[in-house]
Amino acid sequence: MSTSEKHTKRKSSRPAPRREEAENQFGATLKSALFGTGIALLSAMLLLFLCAGICYGTADPDALTTPLSLSALYLSAMIGGFASVRRNRGGALFCGALCGALLILAFLMINLCFHATYSRSFSPMIALLLRAVVLLFSVLGGFLGLHRRTAAGGRHRRK
Repeated sequence: MSTSEKHTKRKSSRPAPRREEAENQFGATLKSALFGTGIALLSAMLLLFLCAGICYGTADPDALTTPLSLSALYLSAMIGGFASVRRNRGGALFCGALCGALLILAFLMINLCFHATYSRSFSPMIALLLRAVVLLFSVLGGFLGLHRRTAAGGRHRRK
């Protein structure tokens, strides 16, 4: 067997396992991001009920509606990014961004169903910026969800 035959044999046998491994890794990341998106939607619902109670208890509820709803959205995006990366056990940037993108997509679909005024109350540039902040908070939650090393240099281990 010549050297060129050895190289072609190696090249043809290696890409398939790497591709399958990458597809499996993407599938696991997608499942984790979907899990995190579900957690984010549940936490958003709970936080919005809490914010509605706070707004209802004030003299002028309209003044607090937008800031509290946006803070509930961003906090739920952070919770979703945290949960997705904890389940995925790594890939904070990609998994958090994917979770944030799925969360934005879910809220856009909810907007289409209920004809909410969220998109119409802000200019298109501000609405795009607010959605980018959702991605940012989801990635931040992802980085917060990574396992940290102890002071001795080892990892925390679950029992």
